[in-house]
Amino acid sequence: MQFINRFTVFTKRILAHKMYLVMLAVLVFLTGLYKLLPSKEQSTDIKVAIYCEDTGEYFDALMAEIERSNSIYTFYIVNNEDTLLNDVKSSYAECGFVIPDNFFQSFIDGTADENPIRMYKTPSSTLPFSICETLFAQTYQIVAEQLMLSCTDLDAYDEELVSIYHDYTSGDEVFRLMDVTDHSFDFKTMIYRINIPVFEITVLLILFAGLLGLLLYQKDKEKRIYLAQNNRNLFQLKALSVLTSLLPIFSVGLICNVITYGFAEQVLQVLLTAIAVFFLAMLLSFIIRKSTLLEKVLPLIMLISVIGVFVTTL
Repeated sequence: MQFINRFTVFTKRILAHKMYLVMLAVLVFLTGLYKLLPSKEQSTDIKVAIYCEDTGEYFDALMAEIERSNSIYTFYIVNNEDTLLNDVKSSYAECGFVIPDNFFQSFIDGTADENPIRMYKTPSSTLPFSICETLFAQTYQIVAEQLMLSCTDLDAYDEELVSIYHDYTSGDEVFRLMDVTDHSFDFKTMIYRINIPVFEITVLLILFAGLLGLLLYQKDKEKRIYLAQNNRNLFQLKALSVLTSLLPIFSVGLICNVITYGFAEQVLQVLLTAIAVFFLAMLLSFIIRKSTLLEKVLPLIMLISVIGVFVTTL
């Protein structure tokens, strides 16, 4: 009964502390701000211009294949080479490709080196080679069948070769990579929230709350309120003062972290932080015995902690 009475008195005292109420309000406010602010979309696609002089089914198939691919590159068609060049110069496009007339047939015939795709890029372009690989992969995909027939040069076996090729590319017996994402991940837009360090602020406030509980105990002791208590009771009172200072901020912080992060590793870390701060406060009580000294040290501890939070959130 005595423990419950003391626990109630200490809890009411800490909750009547204006600074403590501000700490609780800060946690609730930051969590509410995080949840209420709307998510934003940020474009992450990289634009690539294409001008094609070789119009026809192969080019249409190429653009259709590119459209189906889940890529950060957005290939778009321009009407002439001058427009393509201007887009690259202005950095609107990362780079640009001009597909010359009769290119696809040259590719199939093995004479593409005489009629190559022309690429435009600027010194600031950083991804042209990766984009080239993407374009080549998609181009090869649409001409592979005809390229195979052209290389064999055996018209009598065209139908059989085509059948074998389709079996190879679509049969379950052949080793291949299978895309199972079903476009669940879209690289062209990224939904994000404003980064509010709710966890880091929670850790900081738990530390401050534990030291505040120790400070209140030391002030009570210096007022000779506990003069009639023996050492064992003094230790229990000190532990209770620290504990009751930690519990409200820990409880609110735990709820706020669950709301913000879900049941992630931060929740366990909040619990471990509260336990660590409790033992830290108890250890400091044997080193710093005067409230005046703790009042001087407390701002330094909080300053170091604030800097630590700032560094971790960069």
